[in-house]
Amino acid sequence: HNEPQCRLTFPLSSSLIVPEVFPGDKLNLYGGALARTVKFKGVCEVAHLKGFKPNIKVLKEVGVKKGERFIVFRSPPYTSSYLLSYKSDNLAGILSMLKKARVKVLLFPRSSLEEKIARRVFKDRVVVIGKAVDTLTLYFFSSLVISGGGTMCREAALLGVPSISFFPGEPPAVNRLLEKKGLLVHAKSPIEVKEWVSFFLSLSRGELAERRAKASEFISKCEDPSSVVVKEVCKYAEKYE
Repeated sequence: HNEPQCRLTFPLSSSLIVPEVFPGDKLNLYGGALARTVKFKGVCEVAHLKGFKPNIKVLKEVGVKKGERFIVFRSPPYTSSYLLSYKSDNLAGILSMLKKARVKVLLFPRSSLEEKIARRVFKDRVVVIGKAVDTLTLYFFSSLVISGGGTMCREAALLGVPSISFFPGEPPAVNRLLEKKGLLVHAKSPIEVKEWVSFFLSLSRGELAERRAKASEFISKCEDPSSVVVKEVCKYAEKYE
């Protein structure tokens, strides 16, 4: 979805490595027609989970008690070039909706204003994450991940954690793939976010276990993107030796 970035880098590339669901017409539109295109099965975030083991100590580091239910929240990148035409009005509405969920919220803010809004809405029920942490562990132990971006939502979905995307633009092809597989949902309004939050927080342990099993099965059928990248790099290294 980051069209300006793609238009800048694709024409300069000798080789493009993209998920197989990446639209072919977009490759041409962004200037990648002359590059060698290597497609892999799955999504990039599969590589992020390689070797992952949850570390429960991370919860204590961010102020979450053992057994405490919490949601991980990340807003859309409204200041990014590809979202400048969108208004951030929905953000306050979504945060207000989450207040009724009565669970702790771990917020990854994009601005000081967003942090102020969250503290006003949730008071002592919000934890603002202002440093680098093991986010995969936070997803793993969370009840739900809500993100207006892409990476965090897809990582959580691959862990089998209930994931809601409220990206305001057109969902990228990789999101649609995970949505088709039942690993991620896309909410178009604060009301839809509220409805999905209520649904996911009501899931039984058995239903949550089924989600994790479904995610594991999906990953087992994906290629490791990092291996694909290494192979391609080695080809060019041998070529120019």
